[in-house]
Amino acid sequence: MEVISPTNLEIRMEQDWLGDALPFRDGKMYKIRWSTVATDEEIQIGRRKPIRFLFLDDKTPFPLKPGHTWVSVVTPLTAVTEKSAGNWLLQFSQPPGAK
Repeated sequence: MEVISPTNLEIRMEQDWLGDALPFRDGKMYKIRWSTVATDEEIQIGRRKPIRFLFLDDKTPFPLKPGHTWVSVVTPLTAVTEKSAGNWLLQFSQPPGAK
């Protein structure tokens, strides 16, 4: 993530990158990974697929529930706290130079 100006952040999720993710499902938080690394199939057919979510082994797909999925991209400094059972609070923390 790069601060272009105080109110403009550039978020990069380029090809062949891995990163940490925290999905919330059924009141629980999971520690997983996101990936844009090409699979053998994608390399073979020459066509890339969208971002994938994987367990920490970086191989096994993390199952999303049927229906719509929303993704929020936050900084690594964002605090995640369970306020009560199944009730989560994300306190977004901006990178230095943003406002």
